[in-house]
Amino acid sequence: MEKDRKHNWKNGLTETVLFLPSLLICIPILILLTGSLMGRGELAEYLRPVLGETGGYIAWKLMPDYPTFENYRKLLLETPQFFVLFWNSMGMVAAVLLGQMAVGIPAAWAFAAYEFPFRKWILTLYIVLMLLPFQVTMLSSYLVLDGMGMMNTRRAIVLPAIFSTFPVFVCYGGFSRIPGEMLDSARMDGAGEFLIFARFALPLGKGGILSAMVLGFLEYWNLMEQPLAFLEDKALWPLSLYLPEITWAQAGYAFAASVITLVPAVFVFLMGQDYLELSRYLDYISPMVYPSHYGPYNYNIPIPDAEPYRLVLAAMQSSRKVLAGVPINDGKEELASLEPLEGVKARVRPWLQDFTASYLPHHISYGPQQVREQIQAVYDAGYEEWILWDAAVSYHYDGLLPAQ
Repeated sequence: MEKDRKHNWKNGLTETVLFLPSLLICIPILILLTGSLMGRGELAEYLRPVLGETGGYIAWKLMPDYPTFENYRKLLLETPQFFVLFWNSMGMVAAVLLGQMAVGIPAAWAFAAYEFPFRKWILTLYIVLMLLPFQVTMLSSYLVLDGMGMMNTRRAIVLPAIFSTFPVFVCYGGFSRIPGEMLDSARMDGAGEFLIFARFALPLGKGGILSAMVLGFLEYWNLMEQPLAFLEDKALWPLSLYLPEITWAQAGYAFAASVITLVPAVFVFLMGQDYLELSRYLDYISPMVYPSHYGPYNYNIPIPDAEPYRLVLAAMQSSRKVLAGVPINDGKEELASLEPLEGVKARVRPWLQDFTASYLPHHISYGPQQVREQIQAVYDAGYEEWILWDAAVSYHYDGLLPAQ
């Protein structure tokens, strides 16, 4: 009991130490939210040091003295240029993502599924181009776009983004995990290449595709350098360039506009993080439930790495509760009989640990018994599929057999 209390105390201290930097990161968001609800007089009083009217440092309150939605009202009802730039951003991002789906996904599939001369060299070149910052390619891009007569048009932003190498790289990772034997079997059964792409590549590589779309949305929603370099007409600017145009005298507008600008990006990001929401769109979800990846007393297990059956069982039971709409702390016993919520179509196929985490202070050696325990835990939680992982590709095949 004393040892448990000591571990709990250490965990509490660790969580507190980690929470403080997280709070510091969130402070700018809190300032945006509270500033957007402040009146002009209150903002002017707090921002006088910034405006150069007084010396010293600014003062701030996490809760306004007189909260008001006046800034939002004026921005949304009396500032038509805000909506022009908002829909500029939405149009550009939608065009870019649709173009990337039409160009990047087939290109990624070609790299993953086919052998052709210089394939590895071309893929390496793609990676190098992906790492180059915009400043390196800005001059050459400017000359090409100017020669094609696209300067000061939305095409100057959309077309280069459509042919970005980043979505190709992300989607390639998902496609490369599809077994070649499966594709060969489909060809032997008479499936054409387009059918294989539509029926195998897109469903099985959906995770990488969604990742590319989410990351692409976040990148192009916040685009600043390309519009500044290639667009002279401010009526064509995206919303990300509207904020620097707001003067300090309109600080309330700036705060309110910043909050509204954040909303679509936060919404898209949260959709890509929600386990239940993902299950409505993906064919498979593969949580990585390696016991070595869990800290002390996760699921009330002192050393998760030393108890692979308990850890995997608890993690997969939590998965089953989430997909069934049952609270995690619900004490239901018959979890295997829980049915997923309506609309949940993903099959859960967890990654299991087949390696020894020697970097942990209280690790155990993993062998056939530990592999067998994890597999049994998956079955006991009501699931039927699993995947083993060992970076050294030295799997314990005896763990796939019944215990002697």
